[in-house]
Amino acid sequence: MQRLRSRLNPARATWRGRCILIFLAFSLLAAVAPHEMPVPVEVQVPLLVKVLGFERTLAMRTEPELVIAVAYQADYRSSRLAMEGVIETARAAGALTVHGRPTRWEPLPVQDVAQFVADMVARHAAVVYFAPLRAVSVRSLADAVTAEGVVSLTGVPEYVREGVSVGIGERGGRPRILVHLLAARRAGADFAAPLLQLADVLTP
Repeated sequence: MQRLRSRLNPARATWRGRCILIFLAFSLLAAVAPHEMPVPVEVQVPLLVKVLGFERTLAMRTEPELVIAVAYQADYRSSRLAMEGVIETARAAGALTVHGRPTRWEPLPVQDVAQFVADMVARHAAVVYFAPLRAVSVRSLADAVTAEGVVSLTGVPEYVREGVSVGIGERGGRPRILVHLLAARRAGADFAAPLLQLADVLTP
């Protein structure tokens, strides 16, 4: 009888329903929650510029400046803020050069893979930096960028396992350079041995 009363109690049923909905909502958020960056962009940017200095094929490019496209999603706040932070850090640093060539960091929104790659090629980007992204296949995006012979960077360590060439992670409170060696080589990159000796190198 008590169990029957409990089932027939609208208030208790409503409360239970709300609890179930809240639990499902949190479970869904946990399942789709995007990865974040453990190292601030103020540390990432100068470190990544130094990393690019070890990439020898960039020295052979003939453009007057090195275009670095910052891939982000305008409707995702964390992604947008990361993009703004990266570009502002690069701007505030002044003359960030790679092999004596000035860098130009440009925002490049991600909508779908094909459109992103077309925009990247149209801007003659030599490098792509991935801000945190959601509801998109980072692996597909990274593979498409790599297929165009473009080196990719990120501050999201998990993206390196998805095929981004170079990332910045953290260990023991200190930034760590992560290199996906196969992805870098597929992009045509040639990183000097001293960098690879310092980095955490991912190999298949």
